Amino acid sequence: MRKDVQRNYLLDAAIMVVTSALAVTGGEMWNATQRRMQRPEQQQELEHKRLPWLNVHRALSLAFVGGTVVHLLWHWRWIKANTPKVVHG
Repeated sequence: MRKDVQRNYLLDAAIMVVTSALAVTGGEMWNATQRRMQRPEQQQELEHKRLPWLNVHRALSLAFVGGTVVHLLWHWRWIKANTPKVVHG
């Protein structure tokens, strides 16, 4: 396998893993928020369960944005060459 193809594959795989982890952490935060709304008397306890997920979610978001920027930079020549074909037919 060519080195650039392997590099792109690994980046795409990493972005996919990060996206999946974002979905999991987002779901966990949503669940904690729903439980907090149903049991206001336990709000502080449930907020402590949500905060670690929030920190992980933020870190994963930064990794996703960084990976996407790198992906776009690596493919910029292709994007630049093919966008006029798509736009103008």
